[in-house]
Amino acid sequence: MKEDLQATIKKVGAKYKNAPMSLRIKIGKILEGKIKLSLLEEEKQ
Repeated sequence: MKEDLQATIKKVGAKYKNAPMSLRIKIGKILEGKIKLSLLEEEKQ
């Protein structure tokens, strides 16, 4: 499990480095908690 997690983190990290700057800023704000995601609203749609 630990190896799978490390591989997943590396894959996501590689995709993040290649992402456009505006997307990277948005992801950073989500991770900092400045933008709240509501999973309940997405499920209703």
